[in-house]
Amino acid sequence: MFFIVLEICQIQNHLYSPDFNGTRSVIIEWTPPKKNFDKIIVYCPSSYITFEYPQTMPIMFFKCIVTSGIQFNVTFATLKSGYDWEMVLFTDIPPSRREFMY
Repeated sequence: MFFIVLEICQIQNHLYSPDFNGTRSVIIEWTPPKKNFDKIIVYCPSSYITFEYPQTMPIMFFKCIVTSGIQFNVTFATLKSGYDWEMVLFTDIPPSRREFMY
Protein backbone atom coordinates (compact mmCIF):
# COMPACT_ATOMS: atom_id res chain seq x y z
CA MET A 1 0.00 0.00 0.00
CA PHE A 2 1.27 3.48 -0.81
CA PHE A 3 0.03 6.99 -0.32
CA ILE A 4 0.01 9.74 -2.88
CA VAL A 5 0.97 13.06 -1.33
CA LEU A 6 0.56 16.50 -2.76
CA GLU A 7 3.54 18.49 -3.90
CA ILE A 8 4.43 21.42 -1.68
CA CYS A 9 5.19 25.06 -2.41
CA GLN A 10 8.85 26.03 -2.61
CA ILE A 11 10.20 29.23 -1.05
CA GLN A 12 12.73 30.85 -3.42
CA ASN A 13 13.73 34.16 -1.89
CA HIS A 14 12.55 37.01 0.35
CA LEU A 15 13.38 40.65 0.97
CA TYR A 16 12.35 43.39 3.36
CA SER A 17 11.26 46.99 2.88
CA PRO A 18 12.72 49.74 5.07
CA ASP A 19 11.30 50.08 8.59
CA PHE A 20 8.26 52.32 9.03
CA ASN A 21 7.19 52.93 12.65
CA GLY A 22 8.38 49.50 13.79
CA THR A 23 6.88 47.52 10.91
CA ARG A 24 8.11 46.54 7.48
CA SER A 25 6.92 44.51 4.52
CA VAL A 26 8.40 41.17 3.61
CA ILE A 27 8.03 40.06 0.01
CA ILE A 28 8.34 36.32 -0.44
CA GLU A 29 9.10 34.79 -3.84
CA TRP A 30 7.70 31.26 -4.09
CA THR A 31 6.71 28.61 -6.60
CA PRO A 32 3.49 26.61 -6.38
CA PRO A 33 3.33 22.87 -7.13
CA LYS A 34 3.32 22.15 -10.84
CA LYS A 35 0.06 20.15 -10.73
CA ASN A 36 -2.42 18.18 -8.66
CA PHE A 37 -3.90 20.81 -6.33
CA ASP A 38 -7.14 22.75 -6.03
CA LYS A 39 -5.92 25.77 -4.10
CA ILE A 40 -3.17 27.20 -1.95
CA ILE A 41 -3.84 29.24 1.17
CA VAL A 42 -1.09 31.56 2.40
CA TYR A 43 -1.32 32.72 6.04
CA CYS A 44 0.86 35.44 7.53
CA PRO A 45 0.63 37.62 10.66
CA SER A 46 -1.21 40.44 8.86
CA SER A 47 -3.37 38.66 6.27
CA TYR A 48 -4.18 35.56 4.31
CA ILE A 49 -5.03 34.88 0.69
CA THR A 50 -6.32 31.93 -1.33
CA PHE A 51 -5.00 31.11 -4.80
CA GLU A 52 -7.08 28.78 -6.98
CA TYR A 53 -5.17 26.54 -9.39
CA PRO A 54 -5.94 28.66 -12.53
CA GLN A 55 -4.64 31.79 -10.73
CA THR A 56 -1.13 30.48 -10.19
CA MET A 57 1.94 31.19 -12.28
CA PRO A 58 5.37 29.50 -12.25
CA ILE A 59 6.73 32.19 -9.89
CA MET A 60 4.53 33.95 -7.35
CA PHE A 61 5.06 36.79 -4.86
CA PHE A 62 3.36 37.42 -1.53
CA LYS A 63 3.63 40.58 0.57
CA CYS A 64 3.09 40.55 4.32
CA ILE A 65 3.41 43.24 7.01
CA VAL A 66 5.61 42.14 9.94
CA THR A 67 7.05 43.73 13.09
CA SER A 68 10.72 44.70 12.88
CA GLY A 69 13.04 42.48 14.94
CA ILE A 70 10.34 39.92 15.91
CA GLN A 71 10.12 36.40 14.51
CA PHE A 72 7.16 35.66 12.23
CA ASN A 73 5.72 32.65 10.38
CA VAL A 74 4.12 32.41 6.95
CA THR A 75 2.34 29.15 6.13
CA PHE A 76 1.72 27.89 2.60
CA ALA A 77 -1.01 25.21 2.66
CA THR A 78 -1.67 23.13 -0.49
CA LEU A 79 -5.18 21.64 -0.69
CA LYS A 80 -6.87 19.06 -2.91
CA SER A 81 -10.15 17.28 -2.29
CA GLY A 82 -9.60 13.82 -0.81
CA TYR A 83 -6.00 14.51 0.27
CA ASP A 84 -4.39 15.65 3.51
CA TRP A 85 -3.15 19.24 3.49
CA GLU A 86 0.53 19.71 2.74
CA MET A 87 2.14 22.70 4.43
CA VAL A 88 5.38 24.63 4.23
CA LEU A 89 6.30 26.97 7.06
CA PHE A 90 8.53 29.96 6.35
CA THR A 91 10.02 31.50 9.51
CA ASP A 92 12.36 34.47 9.77
CA ILE A 93 13.25 37.46 11.91
CA PRO A 94 13.20 40.79 10.06
CA PRO A 95 15.94 43.31 10.77
CA SER A 96 15.33 45.49 13.81
CA ARG A 97 15.08 49.24 13.52
CA ARG A 98 18.60 49.65 14.95
CA GLU A 99 20.20 47.48 12.25
CA PHE A 100 19.26 50.04 9.59
CA MET A 101 20.48 53.10 11.49
CA TYR A 102 23.80 54.59 10.38
